[in-house]
Amino acid sequence: RLETIYHERGFLDFNIEAKKNFTNGKVYITFEIDEGPSYSVGKVYFTGGTYFDNKKLLEGLQLEPGHVYHKRRAQAHVKQLLKLYRENGFVDAAVVEQYKFTKDPNVVNLEYTIREGNQFRVGRVDITGNEQTQDKVIRRVLDEYGFTPGEFYNADLAPKEGNGKL
Repeated sequence: RLETIYHERGFLDFNIEAKKNFTNGKVYITFEIDEGPSYSVGKVYFTGGTYFDNKKLLEGLQLEPGHVYHKRRAQAHVKQLLKLYRENGFVDAAVVEQYKFTKDPNVVNLEYTIREGNQFRVGRVDITGNEQTQDKVIRRVLDEYGFTPGEFYNADLAPKEGNGKL
């Protein structure tokens, strides 16, 4: 847990040792911590993605050059990028964040590797099994959410397979 805390807060060269001392049926644990320097972000770049430009991919990034590297903020941006791609029909999109050490002391560059996959559009919408509600009512609801033929399939909004809820 301590290692996770230090790693998430930009201390990438930390060293933690647990020393145990058994006395009178009790154990005393002393943690010797050398946190090392905190690392800041140098450059942020993207590989693999071609659909969006860098300006669009950088929107909402909480880890800007010069800021201290925080793993949770980097992962939050991964989620944001996945949402962007899935909203635009990239159902199988994947994003991996990785920091890379630089020649500069205590600086890491952030690389977001994007695998877009195929882009999908909504095809024909068949409505079956509705005995109480008219098809036009269901189509109106689907239209409100952008599930009309020809539109990009919003995989971020759409239910997981088998969920049955929109």
